[in-house]
Amino acid sequence: RPLRPGLYSTDVMSTLTSSSSVLLLLLLLAAVCCALSAASVAESHSSPMLLRGDELRNTRKLTDSDPNYDHQTTTYYANHKPVSVIGSATVMPFFSPDTSAPVLTNMALEATQTIDIYTPGMGSWSGCTPSSGCYPCSVEFVKYNETFPIFQALVNKIHQGVRVRIMTNGYPTTLCSGKIGPLEYLVKAGAQVRFYATTTFVHIKYQSIDA
Repeated sequence: RPLRPGLYSTDVMSTLTSSSSVLLLLLLLAAVCCALSAASVAESHSSPMLLRGDELRNTRKLTDSDPNYDHQTTTYYANHKPVSVIGSATVMPFFSPDTSAPVLTNMALEATQTIDIYTPGMGSWSGCTPSSGCYPCSVEFVKYNETFPIFQALVNKIHQGVRVRIMTNGYPTTLCSGKIGPLEYLVKAGAQVRFYATTTFVHIKYQSIDA
């Protein structure tokens, strides 16, 4: 029917609106498809396919020092259960590296029965654990000159009969004849040291005494 300029009948308006919606939807779908296709092509040319640990191990030989190596090859089942404790406690916050060394050292010195430590690594503060090559320090040097504060505290506590246990990452090391590092010295002194192997790397840090 005749319409004034700028006005449309209800039927015509509905048709135009429906057609516009369909066209807009098609344009959006086309844009998404193009983007996914371009991303797929770019990824195939710029980087290798990401694989799970078991798939990656099947493609090439890996070693413990390879950053892609993952020790977690089977399903992990926790051997402990959550424990709920109701009571009061004292919390003292401290910051690393500002005050962590003296706080943890003093804490270790207070132990009378056990010291349990979880740490990513226990390197030397006196240059005895270089990132490559042989460890340069003798047993005597580590014993009398290692400046890592908690090292001396742990040695003293071991000699006092306190049980010391350490869980850490197993970094590749080169021990040449007559040379040693702080962690190896603690083992010789009587500490129990275990290397973390549940997943690729442990970064948690804690110390517990007389637990």
